[in-house]
Amino acid sequence: MIDFLADARSGAHKAGLALEKVARGADIDGQVAVADRLLLGAKTELLLPWGGPSTARPINVLDLIRALKDVSPTAMDTYEFLCESCHPTFT
Repeated sequence: MIDFLADARSGAHKAGLALEKVARGADIDGQVAVADRLLLGAKTELLLPWGGPSTARPINVLDLIRALKDVSPTAMDTYEFLCESCHPTFT
């Protein structure tokens, strides 16, 4: 659950950055592509609720967590701790 919240926060941050770019006059089509990747991206063929397949590649969650660095410098450390806590890799 905590992992999900970290993923959701980083995705919301990325979406906010895209909206800021549009507000500053950036190419809206490029930012729509970011939104498609955030909301509809899938690694495998996935039928969307309206019946068509997802064609957008997802944004890697680690890229989303890295994007939080400007607002939360320890986000990656926290994410790595949470991941290791949930899925330990004992060697």
